[in-house]
Amino acid sequence: MTSNAVPPSVTPPSPFEWPQDLIRDISNITRDSQARVTVVDHGFDSSNEGVTFVTFKQVQGMRQINGLDALIQEVLDADNFTVNINSTGFYDYLGAGVLMIISGIPPIEQQGFQYFNRPFQNIANQL
Repeated sequence: MTSNAVPPSVTPPSPFEWPQDLIRDISNITRDSQARVTVVDHGFDSSNEGVTFVTFKQVQGMRQINGLDALIQEVLDADNFTVNINSTGFYDYLGAGVLMIISGIPPIEQQGFQYFNRPFQNIANQL
């Protein structure tokens, strides 16, 4: 027997549904060949360069950056880093927005050649 039911659409989680330790409030984004992002006390260091991917949500003004995934290129200081997005043709940043860390958090656990960002949890046995 087959079903003609239409599967529910898949929508990405809103920042309110995302783990709060993976969200950072944005203070500024420059229009540059490698956008410079200002996030007060972002917590990134050189181990994030070329490893950590982030995505932008709810940015006002520079709306072209919303939904884009970016790779951290260089951590400049405790509040600034660059990403691999050429934002020279974007509108000016006006305010707000959040940065969501989607992968590449510095590994906290290593087993053999595998690195894990968070401890493994077997959710199959929790039913």
